[in-house]
Amino acid sequence: MISGAFRRYLVYFFFLVIVQLPLLHNWVLFDRAFAFPYIGFLLLMPVGMGRGWHMTLGFLVGLLMDILSDTPGMHASASVLVCYLRSLWFGFSLDMGDADLDLTLTHLGWVKFALVFLPLIFVHHTVLFILENDGLERFWALFGRVFWSTLYSYVIILLVAFATAPKKKR
Repeated sequence: MISGAFRRYLVYFFFLVIVQLPLLHNWVLFDRAFAFPYIGFLLLMPVGMGRGWHMTLGFLVGLLMDILSDTPGMHASASVLVCYLRSLWFGFSLDMGDADLDLTLTHLGWVKFALVFLPLIFVHHTVLFILENDGLERFWALFGRVFWSTLYSYVIILLVAFATAPKKKR
């Protein structure tokens, strides 16, 4: 039988990675906000997984996004960087004494969930858009795209996390 946590990660993978490609890849809000919720799958993975495995998974998921969206290495590099920074950021922002720390919305709460995940999503989107833009030209337009895309991606990740939360703890 499949454990509840493994089933939750399969749902994360399906909704945050697989659904993004045909559906969310073309949904752009106000010509500024682009959804890249696949980063939520990488951020919600178990804490005790190990940085090496996590970075490898980040590379593979980023490479899948690069292959299917014709972006040569941009998603893979942004994903690997975020996977590397993830354990450092979690160590700073969470009590990392427990290797089986539950990163669900019900365990962290709304505010902690935002404080933990929004900065990492922002870093991912910043790297991605700087690589796409070939630098920091038109800084304020670039910052606007990063900011709104971060919020757009976060809302999608939050909705998936809320939908997978146990009903009695919502």
